[in-house]
Amino acid sequence: MNNNNDVIGELVNIAIAVIKDEAIRKNIYSVENAYRELLIQEASLCRKRNTSIILSIHKIDIELIKLETTLSNVENELSNEAIEPVNKIISYMKKHRNRLVMEKNKCF
Repeated sequence: MNNNNDVIGELVNIAIAVIKDEAIRKNIYSVENAYRELLIQEASLCRKRNTSIILSIHKIDIELIKLETTLSNVENELSNEAIEPVNKIISYMKKHRNRLVMEKNKCF
C-alpha cells in the first residue's frame, strides 16, 4: 500500500509540475507579445516624432536660406550694428536646427 501511495504521490507531483509549466509558458508568451507590441508602438511614435522634427528642420532651412540671401543682397548698404543682430538670429537658428537634428537622432 505504501508503494502505491508513493507512485500516486509522484504522479500527482508530475501532474502539478506539468500544469505549472504550462501556466508559466502561457505567461511568458503573454509577456513576449506585450513586449513586442510595446516595441512596435515605440517605433511608431518615434517615426511620427521624427517626421515632425524633419519638417521643422526643413522650415528652418528654408527660412535660413531666405534670411541669408536677403542679408547678402543688402549687406553692403547696412552698418555692422545692423548686421550683427541678423547674424545673431542666423546663429540662433542654426543652433536650434542642430539641436533638432540631435533630438531626431536620439530615437535610433
